[in-house]
Amino acid sequence: RDRLRSRGLGDVYKRQIFIQGAFIMNKLMYSALFHKADEGGFWVSFPDFPECLTQGTSLWNAYEMARDAVKLAIISRLENGEPLPASTDIHIFTSDTISLYVDITWEST
Repeated sequence: RDRLRSRGLGDVYKRQIFIQGAFIMNKLMYSALFHKADEGGFWVSFPDFPECLTQGTSLWNAYEMARDAVKLAIISRLENGEPLPASTDIHIFTSDTISLYVDITWEST
């Protein structure tokens, strides 16, 4: 049984997609800020999870790292009985920072 689904998600953007009537695909989406790092690559912060930071050598690598980092932050909050925040809608595109939604997907039966 999936931890995220079994604990409840409160006021968080959540979608469930039925696949062939047997599996459910669950998805959460949170805003992430991708900042150009002085040493190259990107570092990532999450307005809704201030404790969650990560980095990557490229934008794609940083995005993959961001998905892993925010999933761990979500699991940690749920295991500690803390509510999940609602997703903040942020749109930033400058020479140093861009905002993207990071999606976290998992299957459950």
